[in-house]
Amino acid sequence: MKILIFKGESSYDALRNMADRLASAFNSFVEAEVIDILQETTESLIKRLLRLDYNAIVSFNAVLTHGLTLPDANAKTPLLSMLPVPHVCWMMDDPIYHYDRLKIKNDFRLVLTCSEYHSDFLATLDSGAKHSVLFPGFLPPSAKLKPHRHREFDFIIAASWMGEPKEFWSQVSEPARRILKDTIDRVECGDYSNVYQAIKSAALDQDIDLAVNSNTLPLLIAVEDFLRQRERLKIIENIVNTDSRIGIIGNGWDDRGFGKNVRVFPSVNSSAILSHYQNSRIVVNLNARNGGSERLMDGISSGAAVLSPFSPSLSKEIPEGSGVRYLQYPFENNFNHVLEELSDTSITEELSQRGISELLESHLWSHRAKRMVDLFSNQKIQ
Repeated sequence: MKILIFKGESSYDALRNMADRLASAFNSFVEAEVIDILQETTESLIKRLLRLDYNAIVSFNAVLTHGLTLPDANAKTPLLSMLPVPHVCWMMDDPIYHYDRLKIKNDFRLVLTCSEYHSDFLATLDSGAKHSVLFPGFLPPSAKLKPHRHREFDFIIAASWMGEPKEFWSQVSEPARRILKDTIDRVECGDYSNVYQAIKSAALDQDIDLAVNSNTLPLLIAVEDFLRQRERLKIIENIVNTDSRIGIIGNGWDDRGFGKNVRVFPSVNSSAILSHYQNSRIVVNLNARNGGSERLMDGISSGAAVLSPFSPSLSKEIPEGSGVRYLQYPFENNFNHVLEELSDTSITEELSQRGISELLESHLWSHRAKRMVDLFSNQKIQ
């Protein structure tokens, strides 16, 4: 079996690094080739794909779905919808941000998501694609890890400033305004862990069966963006208001008026960020509801404990205590208790060691690669 792995643009190189890690894992038992689409022309990519000397294509966040068409008279036939091999699209983000890519009809595509809720959303698109849930892999510690008592920071948070969340629904007429506000309330109070299901429920309360299409999709994205902004601000503000030693990695925080216990670092790529994680007792995993939670995997790999908002899918994959402590919604009910618990260095040390031990058993990139090959076989798309 031969697998092509395509890597494209990625914020802080996170997905590009995942492509390299996955290729290394595949090469331990099948042949894998990494193709950097930033170094290729469209013509060279099409020629490479038309050689058909491979059994599957893997890309992250559907980077190959748009832009590649067959060299036919109309130049409108999507190439990947015609190739008789599986195109595995591994989504590390909420698929609502990639709707136009994923709605294209493709009977050969296997979409891997990091949440059952994301797969439920994709099922509404009627694209012909198959769906399954698969989280990113774990990279074992590459060097001797520093004991927690010798680490410079109590918390490291990788997050750029996204601005103050704006109550966008005030500009919308009823009943949409009520639906949007109810959706936000349902997610923040913990009734729903997914914007798509929350907005469907809120709409049904108004006797509206909400369909996802190009008209309603901007509402879902606006709600998700608002929740991301407000959630990260809540978490960061609660942490910086303690006397903990805190590092924030990301642009835009310099003028926020933090105390002397907070150091702000400029944004760095996902490889360089590991050195910061290795110097902190606790890594904060943001956006747990929305995607692959690479901060969680990299945090545990760095020998840190991880503090993360609760996500049903994530907690099912990485249970409470396996290197991670979850914040239940609503945060106000348990934030202080969790922070007090994590102030004990012995607790965070034990949490991180247990996380490394358990993730080594079944969450390595090699486990993910073998699971992907199993999916090819089980769905008869090899």
